[in-house]
Amino acid sequence: MERQKQVVHFQAKTGFTTAQSNEHQRRWTEKGWECSNANGRIDRTREHLNCEIVRGGRVQSVDKSKSIPEKLAENLNSRGIKDPNAKYGDEPKIRTVVDFIISGSHDRLTELAFGNQQIDFSQGADNSAIQRCPEVEKWAKDMYDVLCGRYGEENILSFIVHLD
Repeated sequence: MERQKQVVHFQAKTGFTTAQSNEHQRRWTEKGWECSNANGRIDRTREHLNCEIVRGGRVQSVDKSKSIPEKLAENLNSRGIKDPNAKYGDEPKIRTVVDFIISGSHDRLTELAFGNQQIDFSQGADNSAIQRCPEVEKWAKDMYDVLCGRYGEENILSFIVHLD
């Protein structure tokens, strides 16, 4: 087995575009799916395994009803916070968002996510019968708890677990 590691990548940003949100939430048209699958990095037959952790550490299907920018606007508004970038229009200047990506060793995360199920990682494979294992949900909730403890749960707009 490979040497195990955990990785946290974060990037401060001036905002989050709808296109970025669509990528994270998989809110694509058919053409969007075709483009995402062109290089074989996303397996649409496993998209049903994606989930998100929401307030209280609850696991649910990815909420695609609102984009992440819409969630940000609602979050700020509900807390009486005016977006400091609003005055800049389409060219925001102030970093108000942090994009976190948490990952780790491929073999270990595959084991957490799928257990002993056989996944075919080749492009075009049908993995629609695969089920998400509770171990990856526990791992994700642990990561969510760490970020909540550090940055406050009220500041987490979206915490999506991609298994596709």
